[in-house]
Amino acid sequence: MISIQSRLIAALVGTLSMTASDKSGPTIRYLVSVDSANPSSIGVTMQISGAPRSVRLAMAVHPEYDDRFWRYVRDLRVDAGSPAKLAVDRDNVWRLLSHSGYASVSYRIQLPVDNPTSRPVWHTGVRSDGGSINTVDTFLYLPDFPNAEVEVWLHVPGRVAWDIAAGGAFVQSAQVIIPGAQAQPDSPRTNRSFWMARTDEATLLDSPILYGTALRFWHLDVDGIPHTI
Repeated sequence: MISIQSRLIAALVGTLSMTASDKSGPTIRYLVSVDSANPSSIGVTMQISGAPRSVRLAMAVHPEYDDRFWRYVRDLRVDAGSPAKLAVDRDNVWRLLSHSGYASVSYRIQLPVDNPTSRPVWHTGVRSDGGSINTVDTFLYLPDFPNAEVEVWLHVPGRVAWDIAAGGAFVQSAQVIIPGAQAQPDSPRTNRSFWMARTDEATLLDSPILYGTALRFWHLDVDGIPHTI
């Protein structure tokens, strides 16, 4: 018969051997806004909960090109409801220290001037009536938790075309179209629109966002496979 002490020791060893993937990781909520009257920047608030007291924030670097968009991060600050510190770790990485595992990090992406006649398709471009957001160049993320669950709230004018399923819609929500889906009849939209999606960090960074008041969609089938343009 196994003694009670032996069972307790075995349970303790099993608990200590749990990996980070066995434990619930942090969750992140992003609030993204674009002011149609001043479309030269993108405002982002990153609300982090359930994280370690010391955690890294980073801006991802694409393997095929490196636009070093971390150079365009402005007004970076943190509010944790208690003493917190945000320090540069290296060029595209920051170290966040908080006392509760919760922090609200806000910043602004000041978009660089692009050549309007020859703008790379992957570059973020924002106008008063809409834009295209490259998520890699917009969202800071937790590199130590690449699969963390995230929630994204968009406050942008018009409709949204994004290959991420909607998790919910709020107040005059922007209409979301994903490949294969049918667009609903147009209705009045305002810049007081919120749309929310749930996904994971890795998917978010690989899913650019297209939105605007003048977006048009075409649907067709090719060999029985639905396509959306």
